[in-house]
Amino acid sequence: MRVELDLFSGRPNPGWTLTAAEGAELEAMTASLPIMVKPPPRFDGLGYRGIVVRKPADPGWSLVAFRDTVRVRSEKGSEVRADPDAAVERWLLRKAGDAVDPDMLARIGY
Repeated sequence: MRVELDLFSGRPNPGWTLTAAEGAELEAMTASLPIMVKPPPRFDGLGYRGIVVRKPADPGWSLVAFRDTVRVRSEKGSEVRADPDAAVERWLLRKAGDAVDPDMLARIGY
């Protein structure tokens, strides 16, 4: 899986790759979160917009972790899951290693 910190406009975002085992862990973590009946509106402003995960082998699948929600899209449709502790977002940031500068983490509040 390919991960991207959706932060910049007009310049490349930092990115990193998850191993197959990490990808399976991410999917299991996400599946354990409750589905939201009424999802909040998407944030569409400038600045940090979440962490985007894509599967190169499945271009119809994507995941966006942003603060207290995780949005998943696939061929089956889309759903938003509640993540009140931002556990998925924090987990993904821990997997970034050197791909994300500590100043960027501070800038987005982590």
